[in-house]
Amino acid sequence: MKRILIPLFALIIIVCIVNRFYQANHCTSPTNYYVSPSGNDANPGTIDFPWKTIQHSLNNMRANSTLNVDSGVYNEKIQIPVNNITIKNQTSTLPIIDATGIANKNSIISILNKNAITIDGLELRNNIQNDAQGILIEGLCNEITIKNCIIHDIHFSSNPSAPVNASTNAQGIIVYGTNPTKAIRNLVIENNQLFNCRLGYSEGIAINGNVDNFKVMNNTIHDLTNIGIDVIGYEGTCPFPKNDQARNGLVKNNTIYNCVSSSATSGGIYIDGGKKITVENNESHHNGYGIEIGCENIGKTTDGIVIRNNIFHNNQVCAIALGGFDYPNGSGKVTNSIIINNTCFSNDFTSSGNGELYLSYSENSIIKNNIFHTNSNSNLVYAELNQPNLNFNDNIFYCPDGINNLYANWNGSSYTGYFSFIIGTSSNLNSKFANPSFTSTDISPPCFNLLSNSFSN
Repeated sequence: MKRILIPLFALIIIVCIVNRFYQANHCTSPTNYYVSPSGNDANPGTIDFPWKTIQHSLNNMRANSTLNVDSGVYNEKIQIPVNNITIKNQTSTLPIIDATGIANKNSIISILNKNAITIDGLELRNNIQNDAQGILIEGLCNEITIKNCIIHDIHFSSNPSAPVNASTNAQGIIVYGTNPTKAIRNLVIENNQLFNCRLGYSEGIAINGNVDNFKVMNNTIHDLTNIGIDVIGYEGTCPFPKNDQARNGLVKNNTIYNCVSSSATSGGIYIDGGKKITVENNESHHNGYGIEIGCENIGKTTDGIVIRNNIFHNNQVCAIALGGFDYPNGSGKVTNSIIINNTCFSNDFTSSGNGELYLSYSENSIIKNNIFHTNSNSNLVYAELNQPNLNFNDNIFYCPDGINNLYANWNGSSYTGYFSFIIGTSSNLNSKFANPSFTSTDISPPCFNLLSNSFSN
């Protein structure tokens, strides 16, 4: 009996050792690694003996791991080599990745064909070269989250006076959905700050191509030389045209200001070729447009865009621009948009004539329950083209110069006075001319809550 038990006991020991070895080499239990400017890449990457560089740390991590980045400055650009990892700040002082003098890569952080990546609490700065990028997300990616980061000084040139053209570009966060059949999904860009970037012809945050189900939320974006947030389709980013369109997205609770281009009218938010995008609860001010919903590419359609509960104020050219700007020969068109419950105050302060609402070519649009408060001597609305099946009604209009001094242009005709506009356009029959009486518009930041006497004539 003893002779049988001894081999059996030995077999159990061997099985336990093999199982332990397998778990150590094949299972992905959560692991924390550490990196610090005072560390050494020969260290094991523990909290007491951290690595020194972020790229070395990433190259030695496995899936289901977290890299805790100590405060300090890291002069490098990095590429994510493994799936399912988090890179985050170790202390309350954000670590800085400074790209000064590094020209061999366009992006400070590159995420290419990777899944389940979280970038949390890093400061990225000083990427100065043409085609510079703060963060690049490209290819077949899923479950990517960028949050609590500060990104600034991403410039296409070191010369602030450098001329701008289609070949000069820089981007804060750029997402390229390039896979022909599989979209980038479950993308979250949240609670970041992006500022002080010379972008040339590009944008602060751009979602481009085959991207499905994304959120851009709670970000503060300001002092850029072009568009703040851009949702894009039909630029050839995805080689399969049917999927070359960012779609099913949410742009919510962002604050965008001072995004102004010297070469074109730049919106705080721009939807160009997107589909089924909801834009809500944002504040966009002191940009070119508050928001533009357009479609630049001939023969294409931007469809199903919902713009609701936003505040657009003090933008240079207009609050809301809707439609294909040169349809059908020079642009695509916009269909099935809903613009509802927005506040538009004191836009077109450059007296461009576009007013609070600029309409080029759109079909089947609904514009209802909005407040349009114009400047003195400014247009309320400029409708450049006919708008098939437009439902434009139940809005509040106000002009500080009085009901008889409201100006509008509609499909080639000019109108002076509120009733002249209503009768001449056969629109807004249930709308009202009334003072919305905001709490305070002459302080910074203004408060657009309504007083008890709002909507009195």
